Amino acid sequence: SCHPVFDEKNEFQHAIIMLTDITELKKAQQVLTTSQKELEKKVDELERFYEVAVERETKMKELKQEIAKLKINHNKDSKS
Repeated sequence: SCHPVFDEKNEFQHAIIMLTDITELKKAQQVLTTSQKELEKKVDELERFYEVAVERETKMKELKQEIAKLKINHNKDSKS
């Protein structure tokens, strides 16, 4: 920012210029952006893993039901 300084006659004397170094802010923003992208990637991986796990669990339940049916049928056939 820039602020002019005037004397008692309202004549311009000099200006005060203030600069802010935002280098560290930009570095922090870049780190944050990189971290956010990595986190989003990990969330995607976890979601895919969850879907696979749920599919496997569902398949296991189906297989257990099928095994139970086969055992029942086998027992019926054995008794006949």
